[in-house]
Amino acid sequence: MPPYRHTFPLPDENFPIPTRSSLIASACIEAGAITKAPNAMVYLTAISSVSASLQGLINVELPSGGVRPVSMWGMTIAESGERKSTVDNVFSKGIESFFSESAKKHKRMLRKYELELELHEHEASNIKKRLIK
Repeated sequence: MPPYRHTFPLPDENFPIPTRSSLIASACIEAGAITKAPNAMVYLTAISSVSASLQGLINVELPSGGVRPVSMWGMTIAESGERKSTVDNVFSKGIESFFSESAKKHKRMLRKYELELELHEHEASNIKKRLIK
């Protein structure tokens, strides 16, 4: 048997809380107050959401010299009713809203492109017809 013994999950009073003045800490404190979920669950969900949000925007340089996107995997293991989905919804709402708005914008831009392409092809066809005559 190993010389150490831990029981997981750690009680909330043993969970290290980041500097309270940070934006992430403030969001976690507010989400914890709203959801009454354990601090560890709230913080893991928060940093996972931050990581997902930044993945396409920044990279990190590894000690070995490689460069990779910021990414992480987090897994919350809890019983049914322990507010996993509630906490996730608090932090993922902004991400989902961003993707929804981006998809709408892309759809509008694609439709505009398709109309411009159709007009261009029609105009090109007319010019070819006049040149052949």
